[in-house]
Amino acid sequence: MLVPSKLVSARDLERRTLFSTRRCCYRHHQYTQTRFQKDTTPTRAGILFTLEPVISAVLAYFILGEILGMLGVLGGIIIVAGILISELSDKYIEKFHWKLKIADEE
Repeated sequence: MLVPSKLVSARDLERRTLFSTRRCCYRHHQYTQTRFQKDTTPTRAGILFTLEPVISAVLAYFILGEILGMLGVLGGIIIVAGILISELSDKYIEKFHWKLKIADEE
């Protein structure tokens, strides 16, 4: 016996669609991350993971029209500067043969 389906309101349909889309995106993100993380270097992975909140803020600005305050902008600049200093400083130290004096070596 067929049971007539209930009519679903537009708002309920929108909620269900957003929930399903979010769940699919999350699963795809997890699969992609675990699948391709072994193919990249630890330095690149660290940069990508640390830049995630900065990228989210930029996308929220352009897509959703959110306005980021001065503290948010300052925080993003500090994050990017910290990443660049920590990830690139070892390469420059090796390249220019800078030697840091350690107390134990003296």
